[in-house]
Amino acid sequence: MKSGSTVNSRNRGLHRFGMSLVATAALNLGCNRTDSARDSYDSSVAVAVAPTVVAGTEAGSRSCPAEGDAALVSAKGIGAARLGMPISDLKKICIVRDSALRAEEGQPANAYAISVGGGRASLLIFIDEATQMIRHVASTDTVFRSSGGIGVGSTVGDLRQSHGRLCGGLGPAGIEVWPASLPGVVIGTTAYPPKMPGSGTGLARDASAVPDSARLTSLAVSTAVRPCS
Repeated sequence: MKSGSTVNSRNRGLHRFGMSLVATAALNLGCNRTDSARDSYDSSVAVAVAPTVVAGTEAGSRSCPAEGDAALVSAKGIGAARLGMPISDLKKICIVRDSALRAEEGQPANAYAISVGGGRASLLIFIDEATQMIRHVASTDTVFRSSGGIGVGSTVGDLRQSHGRLCGGLGPAGIEVWPASLPGVVIGTTAYPPKMPGSGTGLARDASAVPDSARLTSLAVSTAVRPCS
């Protein structure tokens, strides 16, 4: 069994990357929703849950698994955290912790965090206050992968090969890209704007200047879909 320090370390990790993800969430709020079906999730699709014990929680509590579909990144969400899913439903299958993070400065805290795979990975979740439904999920952990096997640590070249056309732009923590084939998915990269043509200002949603060698650093899925055509 993992020690409590492992879970505490994971929680600190959430807060280290949380603010850049919060800024990303705030930007996404300004985008138009282009697919109304994304506002609801298919509750008939069951997520397999392994009854495990997570250090730092009471015995018998359930941890979200981290294998197969439970670690899948798609336009529907990340793992068990599905866009449009009531946060109350997620609490039935995962240990959900409150977070002090907020999408916009001055607003009440509206983020949650869940541990996945017995504390091996974490997800940061934002909800719509009016509906109490999930609208944004993010992570910097390598556990989560797309159907093409792409995740944090992969290269932009890998992403292009697996998912085709990319769009890009300057985000709060650097250059972000998003595949046309995965609407709502936004991916942080190690690409450094000053080393790109026009210091990165000429992206204008065209990610062709982002080098194949750049690494993926974060994954986010949101109900706010950025255009890419």
